[in-house]
Amino acid sequence: AVKVQKPEIQLQIGWDLFALRTCARLIEYAFEIPIMWSVNEVEERLREELDFEREGNNSELASRDLSTLGDRQLRRGVYIPRVFWNETAKEVLTTEWVDGTSLVHPQQLTSEGWSNKDIMQRMVSLFAFQIFVTGNVHGDPHPGNVLVRQHPENRRWKEPQLVLLDHGLYVRESRAFRRQYAEFWRAAMVNDKRSMKRIAHSWGMADAGIFSTMVSLKPPQLHGRMPGHHNSGSKDQESNVRTHYDKQMELKARAVAALRDSRGLPPELVFVTRNMNIVRSNNQSLGIPVNRVQVLGQYAALGLRL
Repeated sequence: AVKVQKPEIQLQIGWDLFALRTCARLIEYAFEIPIMWSVNEVEERLREELDFEREGNNSELASRDLSTLGDRQLRRGVYIPRVFWNETAKEVLTTEWVDGTSLVHPQQLTSEGWSNKDIMQRMVSLFAFQIFVTGNVHGDPHPGNVLVRQHPENRRWKEPQLVLLDHGLYVRESRAFRRQYAEFWRAAMVNDKRSMKRIAHSWGMADAGIFSTMVSLKPPQLHGRMPGHHNSGSKDQESNVRTHYDKQMELKARAVAALRDSRGLPPELVFVTRNMNIVRSNNQSLGIPVNRVQVLGQYAALGLRL
């Protein structure tokens, strides 16, 4: 597989990032939602993505992490194509070609006899392993970057192996962030509110509950009735709509307040939460065959032991 960077990209990226920064400022001004804290991290990672030698190094690091730190299931369940360095430069990447079926085609995966649960178990475990154990995190795990193939060493029964592609966008977590993030998840799993508040406060977030919502661990605890819990009648329906609107406004106000002091927010949060939300979406698209939160909690506990 050969990836060649178009020469116009180096010029275009400057304008694209200028547009990104401008839109972010407008959104922050118009909707009073603090998002500028994330822009520098996004710009830096996107510029790194244009360096194909860095992408090759990212893929080899991910492969070494699997072979040295991964358990047997991960080592067998995930494959990363080799890089051919003699044919690779900053604007040309040459890797091993691997056949497989993309996650973009879930119906084809089903017709080939693959189990959605087996696929997602490997995927959720892989990215939880990166987030909580290795600290080297793939920043773009969308369905097009994951192939499913029969394990090449198994000719007796169907054994899926994921092939992970496109290693240009990676996040290097600091050891302090990796451990704090793992501790936050452990605390949330056991409802240790004191630890959750301590970690959230250290990042400048006074509202640990809204932070849990931001990392998609659980829905926020809001006041008032939940939508749908009302009696029949137009007045009740109107009241319910108003209550739902109030809940949305409360959620926005809490999010704005939580992000107001963004100086302490770890930059790693930008793409780590992106990774987790994409994996969550992948799990949903296949019918939620795997308890994602449980797997994340298990790897968070493992990460704290390292």
